[in-house]
Amino acid sequence: MRDVGVSEKHGNGQRTMAGILQLRRRVRCKVTTCPCPLALKAYGGSQQHKHVQFIPLPPLEEFSPFPDSLVQEKNYDPTIPFQHFITSLSQTTPTTGLFAAYRSLLDEMHTRDPELSSYNFAMTTRWIFVSPRTKGDYIGEGYTIGVNSAGMIGLLLTKSEEESAFLERMGPLSILATLGKPWPKGTS
Repeated sequence: MRDVGVSEKHGNGQRTMAGILQLRRRVRCKVTTCPCPLALKAYGGSQQHKHVQFIPLPPLEEFSPFPDSLVQEKNYDPTIPFQHFITSLSQTTPTTGLFAAYRSLLDEMHTRDPELSSYNFAMTTRWIFVSPRTKGDYIGEGYTIGVNSAGMIGLLLTKSEEESAFLERMGPLSILATLGKPWPKGTS
């Protein structure tokens, strides 16, 4: 995993995010994650500043992030118990198109909740994903499991076999449901 620091000055957000999206194309990794707008530990950020991580996904036979199955149908699935918004990408989408797709997802997310300030961002060569957060860690039954952007797409990482067994017993979606923002009633 590579962690790349990102600084953003007010008024320069479009250029910074466009640079991240362009860098993603050059690095050719599988997933780019970024807790945004400010990576606060209270909402799933591992750092106290905005940053980007380039994380290779496991082989498709071993793991497929849930956005892979949604990207061709619609940009969200209300049966998944936390808000998330996804848009598909093309290998030929220009950087300005990538930024426009990202902004469109943020607009949709903020339409549902104008007060929203913290969310996770993940991107592959096939899609961009954003998901609002309510807290950063799952705490229960004697466990504290931190979940970052990769976790919100289903790639949950644990620190021990005991945590892994607990996660399997609880079910990843039940953990993620406590961290993400629930869908408004009547969402279909």
